[in-house]
Amino acid sequence: MKKSIHTHYGVPHWRTLSAALAAAAALPLLSPSAARAADIIDGAISGDAVVTISGTEATTTGDLTIGGGSTGTLNITNGGVLSIAESHNIVVGIGTGSNGILNIDNGTLQTTGGNMHVGYTTRNSMGTLTITNGSMVAIDGAVILGRGGNTRGTVTVSNSTLQVGANLSSWVGANTLDITDGGLVSANTVDMAGSINSDGSSVSIFTVTSGTLQSASTIVIGGISTTAHVATLNIGKEGLVTADTTATINNQGRIEFTLGASGDNGLLEAASLTIVSGGVVSFVGGDGFVAEDGASWQVFDLVTGITGDSLANLESGLSLFGLGEGYAWDTSLLGSAGILSIVTTAVPEPATYAALAGLAMLAYVIVRRRR
Repeated sequence: MKKSIHTHYGVPHWRTLSAALAAAAALPLLSPSAARAADIIDGAISGDAVVTISGTEATTTGDLTIGGGSTGTLNITNGGVLSIAESHNIVVGIGTGSNGILNIDNGTLQTTGGNMHVGYTTRNSMGTLTITNGSMVAIDGAVILGRGGNTRGTVTVSNSTLQVGANLSSWVGANTLDITDGGLVSANTVDMAGSINSDGSSVSIFTVTSGTLQSASTIVIGGISTTAHVATLNIGKEGLVTADTTATINNQGRIEFTLGASGDNGLLEAASLTIVSGGVVSFVGGDGFVAEDGASWQVFDLVTGITGDSLANLESGLSLFGLGEGYAWDTSLLGSAGILSIVTTAVPEPATYAALAGLAMLAYVIVRRRR
């Protein structure tokens, strides 16, 4: 049995993890027929192998990698259960040109003290995790999307639960998280600020369309370093994002709300919201949106309203779309109560336009006569 991987602040030290995962190439390659019948799964799923756990339980005795240097697919379906050995990890997409695919459809995946990487190491490594149809994924450690330049980590949670015991982080590369159809993703912290290591830039897009993203601590959106770590948190009309303490929009971060009819929108709940200079809060019109007098949307539910520098940064970084003639946005309650609304503006009647035109013509005639 392999030794457990040492951790640093709850996440495996990357050099130790890299060494351990590099050794995965020497592990036995699982064939589809053997894997379906096995109660114990251990090694690397690659070489275009497709492994399916359906209606049965399986365990590992060490780390499990999917897509090492090529394409590998693991399906957990029809009530199937996979348990990762204590303090060991699962990596989806590892190595140059790899494509790791993990589909969990009405199944269960769980680790005890281990972590999950989706898209690991450099040079076009791709990892895709899809959790659907009432599935449950419980990762005791961290879930990290992207690890090196040109990596891509893609996670979809639909009508299912992803429970992360430590941090849910987007580090390096192009990474996405989509929560739909009542999906729930919970973590100790949600970190979209990019890697703490200087090993590349990141573009992170987390979208909560009709589900919930929960943090037991903080949510951080976008980086603050000179390295580009751009992040967008999209909150759809039925999306809920919660942070027990603080949500922070850094200078490379953006929160975007989709607005439907009056009162039809997603919500950010937090103890407080910090907005760094350069951070953006934006709004787009969605299905059902109508500009009308008195329409309003509560987009923030904060224990402490937005004040001081954060309020000034909210006002300077606010992005609103046009409403058309006769209507204007009212943002006077956005900082204190989280409410955005629409008011009417005075529009001159046709007779008023005619009178103004007449006055202009009269002034022109007077000026001409004086000459």
